[in-house]
Amino acid sequence: MRKLFQQSAMVLPILLLLLVSCTSDSVPDPSGNQPDPDSGQTESDDRVLPSDGSTSPSDGEIRQISLLEVSKGLRVYIAHGCSQCHLLIDEGSETGPDLTLVGQRMTIDDLQAWIPEPQSVNPEADMPAQEIEPEDLEYLAIYLSTLK
Repeated sequence: MRKLFQQSAMVLPILLLLLVSCTSDSVPDPSGNQPDPDSGQTESDDRVLPSDGSTSPSDGEIRQISLLEVSKGLRVYIAHGCSQCHLLIDEGSETGPDLTLVGQRMTIDDLQAWIPEPQSVNPEADMPAQEIEPEDLEYLAIYLSTLK
C-alpha cells in the first residue's frame, strides 16, 4: 500500500504538469469562467492548491499555490539535476536526503532559505550551496512544499 501511495505521489506532479501545459483552446474550463485578458492572468493561474500553511502572507491568510507554479518548480527540479543527489519516490540518488515527503517538514520559506545556502541554516549541513535564480528558487520551493 505504501508503494502505491508513493507512486501516486510521483504521478500527481506529472499530471499537474500535463494539465498546466494544456492550452485553454484544448481544455475548456469546466466552470465556464474565462480569464480576463486585461488582467494578465491565464487559465492555469486560476487553478490553485491550498498550501496548508506552507507559507503565509503577513495578513495571516493561507497562501494559494497555482498548478502553474508547481509545474514550473518540477521543471526547475529536473533542470537543476536535484535527482543527482536526492531521491524522490525511489528515483534518483541516495547521496542526500529523500525528498519524497519534504513538504511535511519544511515550509516554502524554509526551503528558500535552505537551498541556496544550507550552511546558513545548519552549519553542519553536507549539501553544497546552490546557485539558483530567485524566481527558480521560489518555484522549486513551491514544488517541494507540495510533496507531502
